Amino acid sequence: SGMWNSTNGGADWTRTSKPYQLQSVSCLAQDRRPGKENNWYYGTGEYWGNSADISGDGIYKSTNNGDSWDVLPSTLSKQINSWDNPFDYIWNIAVDNTAPLNKDVVYVATTSYGIYRTTDGGNMWAAVLGGGDGATFSDITISPKGVIYATLSSNGKNNKGIYRSTDGINWTNITPANFPKDYNRTVIGIAPSDENQVYIVSETPGAGKETTDSQGNRLFHSLWKYTYISGNGGGDGGVWGNRSENLPKPEA
Repeated sequence: SGMWNSTNGGADWTRTSKPYQLQSVSCLAQDRRPGKENNWYYGTGEYWGNSADISGDGIYKSTNNGDSWDVLPSTLSKQINSWDNPFDYIWNIAVDNTAPLNKDVVYVATTSYGIYRTTDGGNMWAAVLGGGDGATFSDITISPKGVIYATLSSNGKNNKGIYRSTDGINWTNITPANFPKDYNRTVIGIAPSDENQVYIVSETPGAGKETTDSQGNRLFHSLWKYTYISGNGGGDGGVWGNRSENLPKPEA
């Protein structure tokens, strides 16, 4: 139903996207640098988790604190019912709030096209990880000091795994050796108290904590904790712990 805004803690809401604009909003991010706070981005397209496969077409940007939105032409294909663009299905958006003020660095996690990056607020984009590799699920997040973490699901041809980067161009695969072989959507959370501590939650068919859904289907998920130690974070530069048994198991 588009983008909505509340100025009174959620008591009232106003839709700020136009009725004729694409309404399938999937993620939202703000540029939080001083003087840049009015810049927001939202992605479109929901590939998984619904019965209708809600198509997207591009990334929208606001420069007036969300009062109005315009699609970035560089991300628009104008063929909503045709999946022919990396920006048709967006999992997540992350703004690099450590970038110099003369650069607007934004990352997007796409479906099947990997991680894309812009340094000019969305005028031009480049694939920086797993471009066109086919990984259905991806995620991206950035620590307060600018360290970037990304995930690509196991159906990716060559670049599946969990990655760490300090510049968004050069990536280190930090996936633990004993991580489940199959993993679908894998999301990242950085501890607010210590950005060297990172948590990964993943759907891992046949491995991890088993639960059931309301229809009795078997589900498997894994929870892992990563602690950065040194260097590029790979090998002995990071420590992994499997915390999957700590996941809740609701009563059927």
